[in-house]
Amino acid sequence: MEEYTLTGYLGMTPEYLLRVCGAFYECPRRILPDGSIEWLGPLAGYTSTDEKGCNRVGPEYVNFRCVQENPNALKAVAVRLANLIDARYSESLAQGFSKRAVCGIPTGGAGIVQAMPDGIGRRIWAEKHEVGEGTGLTRAPDEIWLPRDHTPKKGEDIVLVEDVGNTFSTTSKLVTLIRGYGAQVVMIALGFNRSTPLRRSFQYNGVQIPVIALGARSMPIYDIDDPMVREAIAAGNFFLDPKEHWGKVQSVMKRSSV
Repeated sequence: MEEYTLTGYLGMTPEYLLRVCGAFYECPRRILPDGSIEWLGPLAGYTSTDEKGCNRVGPEYVNFRCVQENPNALKAVAVRLANLIDARYSESLAQGFSKRAVCGIPTGGAGIVQAMPDGIGRRIWAEKHEVGEGTGLTRAPDEIWLPRDHTPKKGEDIVLVEDVGNTFSTTSKLVTLIRGYGAQVVMIALGFNRSTPLRRSFQYNGVQIPVIALGARSMPIYDIDDPMVREAIAAGNFFLDPKEHWGKVQSVMKRSSV
């Protein structure tokens, strides 16, 4: 993978930066005569679940861990997202917002918050750990909490920061925790918004919280019972947690582009 300077990464579009860092996966496919799709590589498991509690599946995936492992790329994302937060937050000052803190959603959001420039506000981040076991089609459930040194202060305006936004399930849990400290979440800032359909706001107890992002792209998503998905799983073309098999999924993309 070619390395770039901070200035080089700052000049890239968000999606191109992901691709340069090897953080983007797109499953090769073939359109058959009847219009159906034949997947030529593994489908990726998402953290979102269907009504049965099984993880949903898709042919595209963003692995922000690859960006975190590249200091210049991570700094570029942090700087650009901080600038976007500043611009949107200043628009809200007329509403009485005054004391700002940024809170990283684990785990990628915490890394972005730590790399943000001075002046962004007080920096805190949540942590999470697994509290059970998964199955072949479901990931292990997890629990999120705010460490003692990273709790909101009463009256603070909290901007939640996350690497990749999808279903906002973790976001909902964290908003509840933050409100318990007498603080309010005024904005959700994402490195990349891949929600389907694309969401520009998040509703919590009747309140619309703005969602901002450096890049956005709605990605296909399927339930585990979809015939195409079942066929892919039966053929072994499926990774519940693609991050743990990232070398393999990247090699599939490289072979398909030759």
